Amino acid sequence: MIKKWRNRIIIYSLIALLLIVVGSFLINSIVSDNKQMSKLKSEHNIVAAEMLKLDMTYTDEGYFIWGYVLPIETGREGKFDGVTLTRYSVAQYEEMGHTIEVYYMFENGKLISYDKDYVERFKPATPSSGILVLLFASAFVGLAVYYAVRALYANYVRSHGEESIGRFEEATPVSTRYYKVKYSFIRDGEDVTVVSPAIYDKKDVENLQTFGTFIVKYIGKCSVIKQNR
Repeated sequence: MIKKWRNRIIIYSLIALLLIVVGSFLINSIVSDNKQMSKLKSEHNIVAAEMLKLDMTYTDEGYFIWGYVLPIETGREGKFDGVTLTRYSVAQYEEMGHTIEVYYMFENGKLISYDKDYVERFKPATPSSGILVLLFASAFVGLAVYYAVRALYANYVRSHGEESIGRFEEATPVSTRYYKVKYSFIRDGEDVTVVSPAIYDKKDVENLQTFGTFIVKYIGKCSVIKQNR
């Protein structure tokens, strides 16, 4: 397989795989959150939970996340059963009587709870970010397939094409690493000159220049230099 195309196929495939994993995670996470909030609202289990100050500095002016303890047996170990997602100031904490209304439920034996204000303000999100990531993934899948098809067809031409003798004409650098090679050969009785894709490195070019002539395989207008790469 052509070295440059092989490397691109590997790189694009790995990028696509990573993006598919990330996109799928984002979509599943958003869909799961939406379902969880919908179920919390439908079951409508609400209790007044005792609020606890967490290990941070609290002032009257600031708004903070608070811990809370549910007045039911949860089977959880620790100082609190959850934390608020809505932030409250110390003044609000005093006004609320050190308690907060919390939605809760048990799912597969696991406690799930959120403060009432957060649950009732929650709006189902659309998994647009995950879909966008998957669209980027599909673009890289397309690139990987494109270069795989080119590489496979080039290998097919190299193995099954008509044989001719090519003559090196010149090499043109396209990047710091790869060159296009201009060469001529007899195709179906006609002398033609073609320019290859930018797939040859400096060593390849030096070898082609040194030998001057080489085997070319072709099918129709597609031709490849048959090298021991």
